[in-house]
Amino acid sequence: MCLAAFMIQLDVTIVNIALPTLQRDLALGPSALEWVISGYALSLAAFIPLAGALGDRFGHRVVVTGGLILFGLGSLGCALAGSSSVLLTARAVQGIGGAAILALTLAILNRTFPPAQRSRVIGAWAALGGIGFGAGPVVGGMLLASFGWASIFWVNLPITVVASAMAFITVPSGPHSTDRRPLDLIGVAMASAGLTAITLGLIDSTSHSWISLPTAGPLCGGIALLALFLIWQDRTAHPLIPASLLRTRSFLAACGAYFASYTAFSGTLYYVTLLFQNLKQWSALETGLTCS
Repeated sequence: MCLAAFMIQLDVTIVNIALPTLQRDLALGPSALEWVISGYALSLAAFIPLAGALGDRFGHRVVVTGGLILFGLGSLGCALAGSSSVLLTARAVQGIGGAAILALTLAILNRTFPPAQRSRVIGAWAALGGIGFGAGPVVGGMLLASFGWASIFWVNLPITVVASAMAFITVPSGPHSTDRRPLDLIGVAMASAGLTAITLGLIDSTSHSWISLPTAGPLCGGIALLALFLIWQDRTAHPLIPASLLRTRSFLAACGAYFASYTAFSGTLYYVTLLFQNLKQWSALETGLTCS
């Protein structure tokens, strides 16, 4: 689980360092370049709740191993991509696989280890994930200095092979829950569509005004869909997210703090990378060392 968390966090920052190279080699426009990051984050966020429900129903080992394999296949698709459409599709596949990994790693640790050991185990999991997050810019700079941009995706493949084998051997099999409630597919569709629309509106805001139809239309539609999602979660008999959780102040405050910090960091890293390499003509390695 630590190795899986390391890989997921490494991928977040290593791709940012390669954005200028991807922009030049694949002739990516500003919108496509933003989708390289946003497409991955979007599919990651949209499928985490569903992945958690599937893990409880069909077993943590099956879902987390499948997520690792899917992430590896997505990385392979990214490495072999010759066009922006292939790259963006493969990044979305990476996000779906990453959702299964992130949704279940802590649940697996919580299920496997007794309470007396959990703080130490979760601390190790968080530490290795943080190391991957910080190492991404440096590793990406080193790879780009010696190899092409595809190397930042090839590096995931041996990690997924090892992590998949270890997960299949060590993670307990069988469903974690005997609950056979129907999956909230309507809730998944509403949340996914709402997040997609908002992301599309934010990306289009770079080339259109905020009150123009390409920007305001998706933003308003996405907000409306997420509002309907919250209403649906409160009324459906089998919600994707328990309504009581959405009323918990500490949970909402933690989500808000995480959203603000992640938005600030990812937005800063995105533009700083382009600033250093495109405008100041720094190398990828110089940029990686500076950003880390």
